Amino acid sequence: MKNKQIKFLKNAYKKEENAKVRERILMIIYTNQKETLRDVAERLNCDHKLVFYWKMRYKKEGLKGLNEDETTGIAIVKRAIEE
Repeated sequence: MKNKQIKFLKNAYKKEENAKVRERILMIIYTNQKETLRDVAERLNCDHKLVFYWKMRYKKEGLKGLNEDETTGIAIVKRAIEE
């Protein structure tokens, strides 16, 4: 990852209000600074599979991919309960 992209991510981190999205941005920054998935996971106290998931989602969708949408995770469960 180029320095320009890392600067972009650091700026997005500073502006982001959602703590979960901020953590995901850190995942991308750290993995692109050549830290292993396991090292990043340990640093952020989460599972390495989660780091991999968000790294791939960022690669596919960019910064907007780090936000949860209505078709992922808990949103599906909540919608199913409400119906």
